[in-house]
Amino acid sequence: MPGTMASPPSHGKQECRFGHDGEDAIAPGDNFSWETLKMRVAVIGLGAVGSAALRFLARQGCEAVGYEQFTRGHTRGSSHGESRIYRLTYADPYYTRLMRRAFDLWQALQAEAGEELIVPCGVLWIGDATDPELNAIA
Repeated sequence: MPGTMASPPSHGKQECRFGHDGEDAIAPGDNFSWETLKMRVAVIGLGAVGSAALRFLARQGCEAVGYEQFTRGHTRGSSHGESRIYRLTYADPYYTRLMRRAFDLWQALQAEAGEELIVPCGVLWIGDATDPELNAIA
């Protein structure tokens, strides 16, 4: 992966830079391919999700920078602790599709890392048959 790791700035925040030249922008709804898209992205928060997003963007050739307010390995992030919920269902079908794609990417990262990153446990969801979140996974 092209790029360099910058030294932490004097304010104590961590910064990672991955370079790619390009100043082109994309508007919502535009059709694009990762091969031709050039963008500059800042990822705020480098916990489990932010780090994975930064890695993905950099591998796609985007100029991406990540910022973390704490030191690496801290225990104050939203992904720290004994358990976390990973929801695949939302009332808006767009978010359900987005989460399914994200889950596919997490599984690919897990296969590449050679270790278990997500332990699916399942959930029992009881509700009205007209609930849009239930219908999103039906």
